Amino acid sequence: MIDENVSYGVVERLQVKGYEVISISDLSKRGMPDEDIYALVLGEQAILVTRDYHFTNPIRFPAEKTRGIVYI
Repeated sequence: MIDENVSYGVVERLQVKGYEVISISDLSKRGMPDEDIYALVLGEQAILVTRDYHFTNPIRFPAEKTRGIVYI
């Protein structure tokens, strides 16, 4: 899952490489609170790629409950 703050070019490049990618921007859910994004990642059992430093807080957003959180 690609957060809306990550360039859409990343989405396109991952798709070209054959990865299944869900973009928050494509879901028409722009401006979602971080907690809702995290819940979506949990529900999809996805890896989150984000530029939002809030997701580096292991108390609010424990990465071990997800398939991973990649902060770029």
